Amino acid sequence: MQVLDKKLEKRVKIASKKLGLNEREFINRSVLAYLSEFKNAINFKKELEMWDMVSAFSMQKYNF
Repeated sequence: MQVLDKKLEKRVKIASKKLGLNEREFINRSVLAYLSEFKNAINFKKELEMWDMVSAFSMQKYNF
């Protein structure tokens, strides 16, 4: 399997061997886990932005 970085390729080989997965499966699972966490981070950011807007609206409404 070709990975862009040689150090990363070595880490993938070691980790996949320790977990008993082939390299492709290890990379696929890793990417899926990363994307899931990334999606959660985006949702959290959107929630914070929503609360910021609600807070600004409340402050404006009550002349803060």
